[in-house]
Amino acid sequence: MSRSLDILRDEATSALRDYSHADESGRTDCLRKVAALLVEAREHFYTADGTVDWRGRTYAYRQFVGEAFAGADLPADNVSSVQAAVRYHVSSVLRARLDAQTLESLDLVKPSARARSTAKRSRQSSMLSTVSGGAAFEDAESIERALTAVASILGRIPSSAVKGLTAAERRQVHDVAERIASDIRYIEQTTSSAAK
Repeated sequence: MSRSLDILRDEATSALRDYSHADESGRTDCLRKVAALLVEAREHFYTADGTVDWRGRTYAYRQFVGEAFAGADLPADNVSSVQAAVRYHVSSVLRARLDAQTLESLDLVKPSARARSTAKRSRQSSMLSTVSGGAAFEDAESIERALTAVASILGRIPSSAVKGLTAAERRQVHDVAERIASDIRYIEQTTSSAAK
């Protein structure tokens, strides 16, 4: 059995306080420590079917976490981001601590937070390389990705924002929109015979 909940809560609160005063690398160490303490604390909490609450879903466990955070006196606007960062590290701690069978039974055999983060960065990098300058798009996948990015970006421009522009700004926007429309018409005409 792990250490008492009081000790774990006090240590987690202390590590969260340290986080507030640490430099960037020190902050990561504090977050990892909090994550390890919270995973250790989960051994004290049980689900309705009598199994250890490794997923951290019980009300009692969440209340415990809330007390640890409340005692740290983190700035209110910082709490959510710190909680998200701790969850990231909890994911890694659980995968290191539990065996494959337990992880599978808890439906925790998803990619780790690190793998999900890496995949997200890869998608963002791909999208960024699509919209920033570079070589021409010459294969179907990159052409479709570029057009999807354009459609997504254009979808984020509300007509009310365009209507609210000054006359000079509207002329500038019109010139750019005209160029985009011309390029889209060309692509549309080039692909229309294949679409029929």
